[in-house]
Amino acid sequence: MRRPSPLILAAILLCVAAAGCSSEGGKKPPAPPIIENESVPPLTDNLAVDIHIDATLSMEGFVVPGTGGGETSYYRQLLPRLESAALTGWKNSQVNFYQFGTTVVPVTGRGHVMASEPSFYHNPAVNRETNIQKVLERMAQDKLMVIVTDLFQTNADSAMLITELRDRFLKHNLAVGILGLRSQFNGIIYDLKATGGQLPYRTGHDPATYRPFYLILLGNHSDVSHYFRQLQSLRLPFVDANHFWLFTKHYTPSRNLLRGATVMPRTSRLVQVSSLFKSQAPPELRQFRLGDRDATLEMLMDCPVEPFTTPFNRSSLGYKLDVAVPAAKAWIPEPEATKGFKIERLAFEPKGDKIRLLAKLDPKCFRTDETYAVNCAVFPRDDAFQTPAWPQEWDMGSTQADGAKTLNIDLFMLSLWRTSNQIARPELGTFTICIRKVQ
Repeated sequence: MRRPSPLILAAILLCVAAAGCSSEGGKKPPAPPIIENESVPPLTDNLAVDIHIDATLSMEGFVVPGTGGGETSYYRQLLPRLESAALTGWKNSQVNFYQFGTTVVPVTGRGHVMASEPSFYHNPAVNRETNIQKVLERMAQDKLMVIVTDLFQTNADSAMLITELRDRFLKHNLAVGILGLRSQFNGIIYDLKATGGQLPYRTGHDPATYRPFYLILLGNHSDVSHYFRQLQSLRLPFVDANHFWLFTKHYTPSRNLLRGATVMPRTSRLVQVSSLFKSQAPPELRQFRLGDRDATLEMLMDCPVEPFTTPFNRSSLGYKLDVAVPAAKAWIPEPEATKGFKIERLAFEPKGDKIRLLAKLDPKCFRTDETYAVNCAVFPRDDAFQTPAWPQEWDMGSTQADGAKTLNIDLFMLSLWRTSNQIARPELGTFTICIRKVQ
């Protein structure tokens, strides 16, 4: 038998290879878009910090001489630190002071010095009514707003304030932080129906008798969080991180959960590849080939949680899963394939900020020579949140008159938290895993 010449044999092999490459390349779809949670906004460079101090009559008792029993009251100690936190936290910050109540009035000179004196609370144009809504109307996207107030509100006042915070801030991707503080006090608390409108109150030496007041921080997530960290760095003994609650849609830095993820040893009958698509796919898009036998996927994913957000039970997480296939111009859902990717475990590890994913894949739910994109959003379950206890402990209730408590603070904080979650469900992250069924 006569053998073909080497040149002819080489030409035949070249044609076969070219045809094979053309056929394989024609089957490869473009990579699906990566679904990521929105990024945490960066710190503002040239930040304007507007500090609004409640100048109504109920606040005067925090600065009456001798209120601290011979020492400066915690309230007066805090006032100059409000400016220091801004100046140390941002190289190019501009701090402005205002007094507010019935209206908002700019304060000339060193605002924190003036607010340390009883006369600051004697302006009849301001001191009759606490109207926080007037302050909120002045907010701008590139500002950080700090409000110092006792948050002493009726149910109607609370409802109006929550509506304003929702419409002016939370709906516009701005964060709301509330810090609960307590200080020595010697004065009159107004607007209390239980005592005919007024409650004379003087604190004792026991900090449990100190009167609460609050900082409301308003701005982008990073600015609010950074400002509070600056207050912490000043090491004031009465500033407690456990009493700071950050209402935000950002629970993690914006990163796809598969960046830096590790495929774990329990993974079986899946082959990790990087060639399922026409062009190079980003590394956080993990790709696997699946045969005709049941498979297991186990991964460990980094998920650092932003500080000061609402705590939650990490032992079991919620998720929303869909599986899509490539069509002419987009990837479209494939409900049958969704049944083939069953998540058996999705939870944080006992220590650290890593989520373990364990999933079972049923090859019968996937068509041979088809590519699938498994998209998953991960979030705390609705029943997993553990709201802080201090608002309930500091709440005055509807019948008692106690100067060491705040009217309706528990209802206000819980309502604000529910409102924040209704606007944007907190997500921990997203991931996309691509699978191609082969024979």
